[in-house]
Amino acid sequence: MTSSPSDPSGGRFPRTGRRVLTTLILAAALSGCGSAPPVLDSGPVIVAPPTPAGQPAVEVDLAEPLAPGAVDVRENTFSDSLAFRDLQLLVADGAATVRGGTFNTINVSPILALELAADFYDEQGRRIGTGVTQLSIQEWRQARDSGSGAMDFSIRAEPGGIEPVAARVTITHLVNE
Repeated sequence: MTSSPSDPSGGRFPRTGRRVLTTLILAAALSGCGSAPPVLDSGPVIVAPPTPAGQPAVEVDLAEPLAPGAVDVRENTFSDSLAFRDLQLLVADGAATVRGGTFNTINVSPILALELAADFYDEQGRRIGTGVTQLSIQEWRQARDSGSGAMDFSIRAEPGGIEPVAARVTITHLVNE
């Protein structure tokens, strides 16, 4: 048997043999001949939809309801950057408002933008509304220049006819210089 320039095997295998060998190699590669353990089905996977912009990613209801009139702060990655003072829950005319003050606890860099959210809860700890407020660098500069260093804020929501008894504030967005 002589080798032709287009025959890379050097004439060792007939053309039909090369096709069979190529087919067998491809079949073995694609058949998953491995010793990996089988993948077990763990049941359905539940994927939560993404949180809309401006809304905190939080549990809907509290495991343990807050005391009536309580306003607390949810711990997250921004919690060490701000401190809060004089937090209070006000309810009037079908609307709920959390008022208070916050100040920068890290002196390294000024805050350029801040977004706070408040979740409002009923007596059973069910979330009945959420409000959001955004504070800008100009407001932070005014607070700094006033001497107090604290930035006053209000977060308002209309919880749909149910009167909230407690609230929880979350820092949802913080930008430093």
